[in-house]
Amino acid sequence: MIDCTNCNFPVWETIKPSSVPAKGGFTITVNGRDFTSAGKQFNCIFKLDHFRLNVVADIEENDFLTCLVDKWDHNAGLAELIITDESNRPVLFVGNESGMNVDIFQGWELSSLDGIPISSIGGGQISFIGYGFIDYPPFSSMYECIFRRNGTELLSSIGVVNSSRVVCGIPAWGNYYASSIQSREVGLSAASNPPISVTLLFHGLDVAYTQGDARTMRMIPTYPCQVHDCYLYFFAEWSQAALSSELETFRNRSSWSIRPISANGNQSIHISGSGFGRSYAYLCMIQNSEGRNVSEAAQFINAATLKCRIPTWPYASGAVFLRLLVSYDGFENSVVFRKEGASLSFNFYAEWNSISPSQAFASGGTTITILGSGFDRSAIYSVQFNNTFNTNCEVISSFEITCPMEEWQGSHGPVCVSLTENGGVVHVNSKCVQFQIFPFWFAIQDCNGTFPVSEMVEFKVSGFGFAREKEYICKFAPLGNIETCAESNYSSMAAVINPSTLLCKTPAWKNCLEHGTTSVLVQELPSRTVLYRNFTSNVSATCRLTTNRVNFYSSWSHVSPTSAPFKGGSVITVHGFGFSDRSSYQCDFQFSSGVASFVSTQLLMCISPASNISGTEISIIEDERIVSYMGGGNQLVFESQWNSIGTPVVLAKGGSNVTVRGQGFAEPFYDCVFLPLHGGSVKIGVGQSFGEDAIICKLPVWDLPAGKVKLGIQYRETHLNMTFIGEEQADIFEVREGWDEFVETSLQFSAKSSEPLHIKGYGFDSMKLYTCQFARNGNELIRTNVTVLDSFSVSCPLPVWGSKFSAGQRSGYVALLIFNGETEIPFTNNTYEVQDTLACSGNRHINGCSISFDTVWDLAVSSSSTSQVVLRSSSISVFGFGFDEFLTYTCQFFCFEDASLTAHAYDTTSIAKVESQTELVCNFSEWNFETRENISISILSSEDGNPQVAFQGAHPPFFWIRRVLQGIQTSTGSAAGGTEVHILGSFMPNLTAFCDFDGLLTKASFLSYNLYVCTTPTWLSASGVVPVYFIEVYPRPLSSSAIFNKYALPEISFLVDNLTNAELNQSCSGSNHNCFRTEVGSFYFYPALADIVPPFGDRRGLSDYVLENVSVIANSFGLTSTKNYTCHFFLKFELPSHEAILPRNSVTQSKDLGQICSRLSWGGFTDGSPPDEDYAINTFKCWILAPRNAQSLYVQFLRFDTELDWDFVEVWNCYDTGCSDKTLIRSLSGNPTTAESGTVSESGVVLVTFRSDELINKRGFEAKFEIFSVLSPPSTPLDPFRVVCDLPVWDIDTPWKHFVSKEVNVFLLESVDLGSVQSSTQAAVNISGASSFVWTQVTSTIELAFDLLQVLTRFLCRRSTARHGMRRIICTCWHQPPRRTILFTGLRTS
Repeated sequence: MIDCTNCNFPVWETIKPSSVPAKGGFTITVNGRDFTSAGKQFNCIFKLDHFRLNVVADIEENDFLTCLVDKWDHNAGLAELIITDESNRPVLFVGNESGMNVDIFQGWELSSLDGIPISSIGGGQISFIGYGFIDYPPFSSMYECIFRRNGTELLSSIGVVNSSRVVCGIPAWGNYYASSIQSREVGLSAASNPPISVTLLFHGLDVAYTQGDARTMRMIPTYPCQVHDCYLYFFAEWSQAALSSELETFRNRSSWSIRPISANGNQSIHISGSGFGRSYAYLCMIQNSEGRNVSEAAQFINAATLKCRIPTWPYASGAVFLRLLVSYDGFENSVVFRKEGASLSFNFYAEWNSISPSQAFASGGTTITILGSGFDRSAIYSVQFNNTFNTNCEVISSFEITCPMEEWQGSHGPVCVSLTENGGVVHVNSKCVQFQIFPFWFAIQDCNGTFPVSEMVEFKVSGFGFAREKEYICKFAPLGNIETCAESNYSSMAAVINPSTLLCKTPAWKNCLEHGTTSVLVQELPSRTVLYRNFTSNVSATCRLTTNRVNFYSSWSHVSPTSAPFKGGSVITVHGFGFSDRSSYQCDFQFSSGVASFVSTQLLMCISPASNISGTEISIIEDERIVSYMGGGNQLVFESQWNSIGTPVVLAKGGSNVTVRGQGFAEPFYDCVFLPLHGGSVKIGVGQSFGEDAIICKLPVWDLPAGKVKLGIQYRETHLNMTFIGEEQADIFEVREGWDEFVETSLQFSAKSSEPLHIKGYGFDSMKLYTCQFARNGNELIRTNVTVLDSFSVSCPLPVWGSKFSAGQRSGYVALLIFNGETEIPFTNNTYEVQDTLACSGNRHINGCSISFDTVWDLAVSSSSTSQVVLRSSSISVFGFGFDEFLTYTCQFFCFEDASLTAHAYDTTSIAKVESQTELVCNFSEWNFETRENISISILSSEDGNPQVAFQGAHPPFFWIRRVLQGIQTSTGSAAGGTEVHILGSFMPNLTAFCDFDGLLTKASFLSYNLYVCTTPTWLSASGVVPVYFIEVYPRPLSSSAIFNKYALPEISFLVDNLTNAELNQSCSGSNHNCFRTEVGSFYFYPALADIVPPFGDRRGLSDYVLENVSVIANSFGLTSTKNYTCHFFLKFELPSHEAILPRNSVTQSKDLGQICSRLSWGGFTDGSPPDEDYAINTFKCWILAPRNAQSLYVQFLRFDTELDWDFVEVWNCYDTGCSDKTLIRSLSGNPTTAESGTVSESGVVLVTFRSDELINKRGFEAKFEIFSVLSPPSTPLDPFRVVCDLPVWDIDTPWKHFVSKEVNVFLLESVDLGSVQSSTQAAVNISGASSFVWTQVTSTIELAFDLLQVLTRFLCRRSTARHGMRRIICTCWHQPPRRTILFTGLRTS
């Protein structure tokens, strides 16, 4: 704002009104002064974007003008107003800047709304006719229409705009909210919802509504709206419906439809529409053409959906249509609007859902009742079983039908019931409603038949409903002990002849059951019994009492044995069928008879009588009736005889006993004839009788394979064979093989061995497959295949036992078992008794069946890539056989001092880890000596008495313990040299060694077998990364023997040649050494600053005031010609630590400080009050400190006293001159000391602010500041050792009288970009090293210098010529340490 109170020319400062409509017709009044004094004409110019409107102003009075804008042909916006005189010169504006702007606002006067209700489906458009609309992007997309009701119901749509019209789409209001009108019959009643207001927005703000005349500028609110231009009503509407279960099928509501529905109802439909309301009561009415209807209340789902349950339709099926009714505001069941052209009709079809009863006999006669809905009395209904007609039905009501079942001619079982209406199938909610039809039987055609137990006789069974596809059996109630009889023995399969006849057979009764009368049972497989009914109308009078019973009688076939001793007393077995323990039996031998004992339904037992005849015929008597004889053997012969062998298995050793059982043995000795069934000669042995019922036969020497032997008994004198009366195969016994002992005398073997083990035995058969099983402790076993040498001996290879199991004394003995297949061959240990072979295993030992294994090893390899090379990280895998995880093994590593391989030079041990029975692993890291060749290894065990594990390899293993160079430690250092670099490795010998830094060598010192150390040399080139080589000087081999060298030398490819270093050349030139060079890494020499020459300079730098002493030389190492270097000068003193905490009442961040703060380039500042007075309350002050060339500043408070924690001084880093980008350094409050208040910035511009509150004030503060650091201009080095730094100006604006010399630290910065201007430390990095420097001021006369040096007693001066013909004298004094050098300039030649 400009103060123009005394101006004598026209000015203006305010306008009224400041907001006008964009339609035009408005007048702007401009307030000002002296409009009439100049006698000129004035113009009003409105500027908006590129649009200009020039209006001639009317001078109303001396203090105001009026500007009439009749028409505004541009869009709305904030227009700038400019008042000009008739020569187009602007009239001075002296008001607030915002007062020059006129808000040209947009608005609308008329809409297309006419108050007529519209469908809540939406889809139409609303037009707003107005003015000032902005029709270009991005503003053209900022229009929208808001549709609101009751404040909480709201929808919007995007507007499409041109300069005078905005068009919005009408949203689907009814999809979200209730409509105001539900029925045409009710309309918009007093209790209906309020109207929906329509508001036009631009960028979220209301567009003005001026109701037909914008010139009035009266803005009318559009929510809630009171005129039809800004409100509308929606009416509800419905059009489609679909079954609720089919909504997934009809996802698009426009395709909803209702398929025919069962008259049973019990389904729901969803009605699609819009504008439904939760507060309304809706009713779904279903009606047919006759006016009959049912209705159900509708459930409100949402504004677009209702749900109705369809009730049971109590009338005949057919076409119906749906009506939707609503009740509200006292009106009952009014018709809801239906979309034009929509007509919703569908069909009810008849459906049945139950049948009673659900089962019946196939003979028919049962009345079936079917329940459902939609049955039509005028239709013809019938019932079908499996689509086969059975009977017609009678309609009782629309819900019930009855049907009398007729006789079923088909198969029994479940059938599918179907109901037809006029030939068409009536719907039922099941693929198949099952009806069970049961079969039954009522008679056996030969009802009084009698059947033999021994034969199977066919007979017929009469009944109903037999199915050809089913299986039936006829079961007979068993007579006797059914526990000894399988079910098949009293049942038989039945064949279906037709649905009324089965053909059965009597069962295999003879197998186990007795004679007698029993009942019959018919069963359908698998386990369903066919009901028996005494269906007398179909049965002859003679069968009515016994229609399900039959009779079986017994019979017999032969006796066994067919011979008996003359003395009698032998058991004679009678074989037959149907014997019963309820009957009494006798055996009739013609000359004698005796009681026959019941044994089973098939066996009787008689005792033969004493006889003096050679034979007789037998008859069987049952309950005084002769049992039917079927033929097969009824003769009995009397003689001596034998019948069995008491020892079915004997060992094939000569002298084994074979026991023979029989009767009537009267002789003391017999001949026993042995006939091998698998080949070989007949052998004769002696048999001795033991009583009348046993003979003991001695087996002769048996030189044949084991196997089956047929035995014969002969009378010794007559050589006649004794009769054998036993069962088949009872005269055959088995001769079995066995073994006695090992052939070998020593039974201790290597766990690696697979040599053959020889075994003595008997009966071995070369045609059989035998295996030897070596077993220990039950769970450790290995089998090998046996080789049969002859019938007395075999051999089997030892298993490589140690490949799977442990060996040694602790593990125990291993037992031997011999198998033929899975049958164990007995071990007899030279006796006739079978021994327990497994008793030989473990820690028990029985001579002849157990052996032991010893642990051995045969190979050792390194884990490195070469199996004989060992590194620090290597492990040694020792391979062997029988390692025991419960023992401790030790690997002993040793080497020899010379080629004689006798004296150990080094010796170390390592505890081995047992990986498996075949592998040990030793860690080689315990070898703490130098590299060697020919390292041997031995394995020691913790087992008592056997510490050394035997080696059984081809040749003892030897290893090379090769030294490994792993790299360097410390890979960076100063180019000045002196950095210690560690050479890391393993097994490194103590040798003469060097480090080679890309041609610069230093001596390497041996510290341990794992470490050498060397010091970097002074680097004479530019900084960078160089390769590092390690050079070793090895002695020649101590022996010329091909198998012995003292050291495991590196690969020959590393051999050093073309040596240039004299000391190294001398070491490697002799014939007794080999030199090897290996690259072990890389080293980065970074540049280093050594010192600054001279160590002082003029603080005014290269300026108009000083022409000499304006540069220094930074002596350095490793400088690079492609990089820039800058000297960075810092004041040297200690700084207190502090934190940057923003005070709670800070306003610094919220103020624009660039315009209001005092700017200082040197000196100091205070709080503004005298030192002896308090500062003002409620004050804010700020200072921007910006000395020239500063990189950072030092601010110090000489005195400081503020209200603690309420009045603060804040110090900020500024990153631009206006301090718009800043960070807080620290805040001060209270009474800190001068040292404590010292603050250093990170930037060359510093902001200091002070704020006091309204209560307590203090004495305030006084501060001074100075430059803390500066940078020299960037420059390239003269060579790798020197770079010139031109001195910058330090504090040039400081008055000379305040000058004091400053001691500073100097660092050298390096920048990669050669062309960049070094203006900030952020663009460069420090190199190593630092130097001290003194900022001073060189005087203009030598006299002043002598005044300064009047305390010196001795000094030395030298003269030199400077630039511009000036002379300078440099004097050095030695009066007191340290030595100081003072520069004098401005002297003439004299």
